[in-house]
Amino acid sequence: MNIITSTNIIAIITSTVSSLPSAQTVNGMQRRPLAAAAAIASSSTSDESRRPATVYGLEPALCQPEQPSVQCLLRLNRDLVNIFDDPAPGVLVEPEENNITNVHAVIVGPDNTPYEGGFFHFVLKCPPDYPARPPLVRFMTTDAGRVRFSPNLYSSGLVSLSILGTFPGPSWTPDMTLETVLVSIQSLLIEQPLANEPGLGREFGTWLEKTTGYNASLRFQTLRVAICDVLEDCLLGNSSYPNVLQQAVMKHFVEQYPKYKTAASSQLGLNPSPLTGVLKGSQRYEALLERLQELYGRILQRSASLTPKKV
Repeated sequence: MNIITSTNIIAIITSTVSSLPSAQTVNGMQRRPLAAAAAIASSSTSDESRRPATVYGLEPALCQPEQPSVQCLLRLNRDLVNIFDDPAPGVLVEPEENNITNVHAVIVGPDNTPYEGGFFHFVLKCPPDYPARPPLVRFMTTDAGRVRFSPNLYSSGLVSLSILGTFPGPSWTPDMTLETVLVSIQSLLIEQPLANEPGLGREFGTWLEKTTGYNASLRFQTLRVAICDVLEDCLLGNSSYPNVLQQAVMKHFVEQYPKYKTAASSQLGLNPSPLTGVLKGSQRYEALLERLQELYGRILQRSASLTPKKV
């Protein structure tokens, strides 16, 4: 992987698409050197038209065609190299091939939480003066705006977090990094997510009733939206993930399939009612189990077709 330095930054900024170096393998994943991606990020505004349509699906604030500063590119390069060299458990990251100021991240739901095994997608747009200002973050795993996965993860895509300036509390400082943001978001995926809801009373009966129903609905929606829908989109070519992340989540699913199957099987016969206005959807685990099994078979079949046959 190439790292941007002060001695080559001018060459990087004036590079063109035709001069991009070939892809390299880092931690088992194919990607272009970050210096090449930075070159596109810092090129003329007309290059914005080549950015993937998924980014233009974000609110306008995430799509401002502003030129990133040299400091922004240097810092982003360092942040990404640090993540690739020593990734946080359950956090997958990949910048857009032509613009490292747009970063895709997948956070795998932690064990022993309602989010277990889910693939939660975030897009981070770094402003041109990063790290003076924090990245803008959009939560993408919402079933097209129909599911709110947490008091802090809205169906609109809003991520409510103080360091992002979207929630009261400690604010962003320039020594924070992309990993700081992602680990902070990961910390929201906890066993009792309603503990992050300040307006909820803590009387034992009310608390137990609300958390039990809420967690049951989250568990179902994680299987339906953050696992099955994600994998389906990858197989159909409809995913907003970069290809590297598509391959990573399918590989993870196949390797951990027994856990996914057990998670669905353990809920058979249960039919919890979703919380009105928070989570909606038929709570039918039988259909989910069948869907998981089908997806597993399709991914295995696809993998076999891509594996070169021995001669």
